[in-house]
Amino acid sequence: MIRRAGRICGLDVAGDRLMPLVGASLAGASLEHAAAAALVAQGVAVARLERAWALTPKAEKTLILENAASAGPTDRAAAKQFFSTMASLAVRAGAPPPAGRSPMNERPFRTYVDYFLGRAQREAFQLKIAEARR
Repeated sequence: MIRRAGRICGLDVAGDRLMPLVGASLAGASLEHAAAAALVAQGVAVARLERAWALTPKAEKTLILENAASAGPTDRAAAKQFFSTMASLAVRAGAPPPAGRSPMNERPFRTYVDYFLGRAQREAFQLKIAEARR
């Protein structure tokens, strides 16, 4: 299934070595598209999400991509920095600022974060696929 999905996406999945990377990229794309569909249903323009991502400062985008391509932050300080970066990106994209102590439980806010997490995972693993193919 992953090989077929990879071919549909224009990837030549040669053997098994790329399959985990393709699978991770597809998982990110699934989260990205599901969150985008939910946001569009709420009246959010995808162009607004794209613009927020495009305007994300390089250091922030690097932090997001590195975490999306790994198991996530390795300690409490890194987790706090990552969450803060994701929260800022979500708010810049138009998410309502979180009101409570557990903003990841607030549905509108969480949907924006899910969109950017999915997008970052898709992009991060596409980069890994490109590197592996060299």
